[in-house]
Amino acid sequence: MLDGFERYPGVAGVGGWYQPANKSLADKYFQRYLDYFDRQNNIGMMDTEIKSNIFGYNLAGNTANMAYKKSVLEEVSGFDEKLYFVGGVDWELKKNIQNRGYYLLYVPFMVNHFKNFNARTFIKKFFNRGRGYHY
Repeated sequence: MLDGFERYPGVAGVGGWYQPANKSLADKYFQRYLDYFDRQNNIGMMDTEIKSNIFGYNLAGNTANMAYKKSVLEEVSGFDEKLYFVGGVDWELKKNIQNRGYYLLYVPFMVNHFKNFNARTFIKKFFNRGRGYHY
């Protein structure tokens, strides 16, 4: 990510995406669907470096794999503390930063996410994604 800040010093943040590290059989089933869902909704975006200040055209922002400049976080006062559910805080912060005209850089770099991914967590993840979209 540091390389992204060095190449594009004007961006407010640099980030990538994540993949599950746990590869149990059940996790693989749900993860395959999630990978398919994410790739279909972001065709051509997950494997391409993108610099944009348009919310829907930049995957950067998931704080599992994201770095923001301290000055920008201070300007927007960080996360909205009224949001109490996972799935909304990352995207609200990203939207707040991009609404101020800042650019983010998405780099196609994955980090391993160590969390069990079964039917329960799958449903919870999509429920919270929906809540985040409507916030």
